[in-house]
Amino acid sequence: MGADYATVRQFLEIGCGCKSKCTVNFEIGQVYHHILNMRELTKAEKDIIVMSNLKCGNDLTTKRGKPRKRSMVSYNAFQ
Repeated sequence: MGADYATVRQFLEIGCGCKSKCTVNFEIGQVYHHILNMRELTKAEKDIIVMSNLKCGNDLTTKRGKPRKRSMVSYNAFQ
């Protein structure tokens, strides 16, 4: 555990600057473990993770409960 671990700890202690104090929801060990796991992935694997997270976050309804007329997220994967 080197400088990266210290950086993660400092970030979690200071926070991201939002009013909801979202960083208290994370444990330093989990965050550091995920950082190391992401570093082991290839660019193509990282792209798949990002695209799947974007697609999963695409709601089918608006805030008021009406069905969306078009998709908010679209992407193309190039190899």
